[in-house]
Amino acid sequence: FGQVFVLYSALLTYAALGLAVLSPEIIHIMVDARFRSGQAVIPIVAAAYVFYGVGYYVQLGMFLTSKTHLVGAVSAAAAVLNLALNYFLILRFGMVGAAWATLLSFAAIAVGSYFLSQRTLRFPLAVGRVGRVLILGAGTYLLTCLWSPASVALALLIKTLVLLAFPVLLWRTRVFSAAEIETLAAAKGSILAAVSRALGTGKVVST
Repeated sequence: FGQVFVLYSALLTYAALGLAVLSPEIIHIMVDARFRSGQAVIPIVAAAYVFYGVGYYVQLGMFLTSKTHLVGAVSAAAAVLNLALNYFLILRFGMVGAAWATLLSFAAIAVGSYFLSQRTLRFPLAVGRVGRVLILGAGTYLLTCLWSPASVALALLIKTLVLLAFPVLLWRTRVFSAAEIETLAAAKGSILAAVSRALGTGKVVST
């Protein structure tokens, strides 16, 4: 469970990082100029759903011990928090405030679920390494915000290189254990084998 949790969290973070980093270019290409102010909420909401996914996973202990009423209690408390945050933050910051309210509420679900789940069934989840993934993801995003070229093509090139470097950064900072690296290597082999079979089948069918 701990190894899968690290890999799962890294995948969530990577997906959210890609969406957040490329959001200005995606909005520029796909959305009318009148709605481009919506780009400001994309990184925040992307981060919120990382916490949502993490929170869902750490509820595992409560499900395994059939104490699902605790899941409801955490959700109810987060709902109250969300209403309060929306009231205060939307008044001051508008839609960005609503996005932050969502992020903080989902983070509260993740933290509350983790502690309650550990009280019902304690097992290691390597939260320190998962925290490192989140910090590195946030740092990488902030780094891309420091300089954004006027050229969309150049920005896409630079940001793509940054995103390709992120898994290397995780590896170099020893986020993954040896067993997790073996799991990734096995998954890579399975994917390549599946692609090879699919391409082979395609050739047979085409002939």
